[in-house]
Amino acid sequence: MAVQLPTPSQLLDIADDIGLDLTESDVTSFLGLLGPTVAAYNVVDSMADNLPPVRYPRTPGYRPSGDENAYNAWYIKSTVHGAAEGKLKGKTVVLKDNVMLAGVPMMNGAATLEGYVPDIDATVVHRILDAGGTILGKAHCENLCLSGGSHTNATGPVVARRMCVILVEQHVELALRVASYVYVMERGTIALEGASAAVRDDPALLRFLAP
Repeated sequence: MAVQLPTPSQLLDIADDIGLDLTESDVTSFLGLLGPTVAAYNVVDSMADNLPPVRYPRTPGYRPSGDENAYNAWYIKSTVHGAAEGKLKGKTVVLKDNVMLAGVPMMNGAATLEGYVPDIDATVVHRILDAGGTILGKAHCENLCLSGGSHTNATGPVVARRMCVILVEQHVELALRVASYVYVMERGTIALEGASAAVRDDPALLRFLAP
């Protein structure tokens, strides 16, 4: 659906709602500034989505409760079996709930996203499944992934008791603190790997750290 440029009267109504007093020349100026942005949105809107196919069957899963989720670590349990063979065959993975798993709810720790169901798999999901891994579901994360711990999750704090076998984390320093062995990925390939202590002391790590 194409994005429409607001009319002058709509812009005046919005300005009035937020306490702005716009002149006629202000309205003309704002519409001129909005024009290229709206045009850019419509270029994107006209492009084909080319969504990747979902290749491995799964169900929407369920939210475990009681003893099955004693530490509030689970958001959704849904088992997705990957390829018959591969480097991850026999390994099980739980996804952080900011990773899209098609057909399975994702709330990213926030009440505002509860009920959202993605229709594509994230690239990391494709690669786990293609390598033979089995995904068991989604683990709760912090609210919108904007804090250092999962105590801010909209469903309540996550109580730490156990550690994941495989952790996918874009925060390099955090991953180095909690993992025993690390793979640093760049554009889909392994750029650096080794024991956490060795990787932490490797000068090559510097280019992956935020300034």
